[in-house]
Amino acid sequence: MYAACFAFVMACGPGELTGTEVSEPAPKVDLAALQQPLAGDCTSTYSLTKDVAQTNLSSAQGTWSCIYKLAVPSGVAGLTFKSTGGTGDADLYVRYALAPDAASYDCRSMGTTNEEQCTGTYYVKLYGTSASTGAQLLVNMDRPYTAPVLARGQPFIDVSMAVGEQRRFEIDMPWGKNDVQFFTSGGTGYANLYVKFGQPPTPYNYDCTENGISTNTSCSMGWGKTGRYYVLVEAKHTPITGMRIGVNYTDYYN
Repeated sequence: MYAACFAFVMACGPGELTGTEVSEPAPKVDLAALQQPLAGDCTSTYSLTKDVAQTNLSSAQGTWSCIYKLAVPSGVAGLTFKSTGGTGDADLYVRYALAPDAASYDCRSMGTTNEEQCTGTYYVKLYGTSASTGAQLLVNMDRPYTAPVLARGQPFIDVSMAVGEQRRFEIDMPWGKNDVQFFTSGGTGYANLYVKFGQPPTPYNYDCTENGISTNTSCSMGWGKTGRYYVLVEAKHTPITGMRIGVNYTDYYN
């Protein structure tokens, strides 16, 4: 028995996470049964800690486990809830801000991925599709990172990257800037550029992207929003050497 729910993203609102169960057919859901109360020995909500497993979890067939919660700080780049071990079949349900149930959840069971993460408090329960004993519940999250800061007219130069390597940058855009453009140029190799306002981009979640056939890429954002832009550069197919990474904009208002 193994189930996992993933969420990838930086601070945002409680957006809905899509999910499907991939390693076993989706069962017919009996909502009346799934809405049953928690086991009688669950008198409180238990807090989860990064990389510290809640062990020896059990749930009879047709009942819920206790409720577990995790307060996610800002700046987290990835979040994973996982149940594993033991015997039987327990499905994993995760929900932002409120305890999940059969009808209301953000992530359910195995193999679910998501490109958006929300900071805040997450609640987790296991449901005994069949009786299960000895399961473990574990949460993991990436540590916040500090990215190099971009400045207009001062590109990072002579950047080299191995195949598959990613580099992150950021800039706090002042008010009143226009013609905002992020770019890579020069050197050799193929660069992929991703830009997102308000949270770090991924190759699947961005406001602007260009997948280059060289190191020359650009993302034109037009009128600049006031706040933080995040930039991801990826050497997806070839090594990169001698590349420049920068940002330009004009002063519409001084």
